[in-house]
Amino acid sequence: MGDWIFGSLHHSEDIDNLKLGVEDNDFDPRSITELYLKPLKEISDITSESLSSLKSLNKIFKI
Repeated sequence: MGDWIFGSLHHSEDIDNLKLGVEDNDFDPRSITELYLKPLKEISDITSESLSSLKSLNKIFKI
């Protein structure tokens, strides 16, 4: 805390232009339902794509 008060704290990067978080310009929820359900739908889509690629690998290697 003393570093902040006395100005001796130095960051390895310039923090003036530092942006944190995920940037998604396509996501503009219009309702609370969309705010919560869209990420769950995206997770479901990613999971199903991963599972389908695993199934195709199983067919190739006949596991």
